[in-house]
Amino acid sequence: MTLGEALKKARKQLGLNQSEMSSNVISTAFYSKVERGEYDLDTMKLIKILTIHQINPIKFFKQIVPLSFQRVANDFYSHDEIHEQILTAFTKQDLIKIEAIQKY
Repeated sequence: MTLGEALKKARKQLGLNQSEMSSNVISTAFYSKVERGEYDLDTMKLIKILTIHQINPIKFFKQIVPLSFQRVANDFYSHDEIHEQILTAFTKQDLIKIEAIQKY
């Protein structure tokens, strides 16, 4: 599943329109293009959208990452540890840490 497909799925499950889902983090037009796979979304903005809507980042990312990544992540960290690292890095706006987490 692509990032856009996962966002659309989450949005529909929450019963939101694109404007509500983008939550003034990004424009509705930009968000629409992310859902369609035309644009990528900055990690910080994605995590902000997920956090606003109380979407678990680990469960969300598991939908879009290859199975091989999930196996590697499971070998190094429990899901709770990864979730905590993502939220801590986001709160501190630590882009280096977020990028490091993405590489696992």
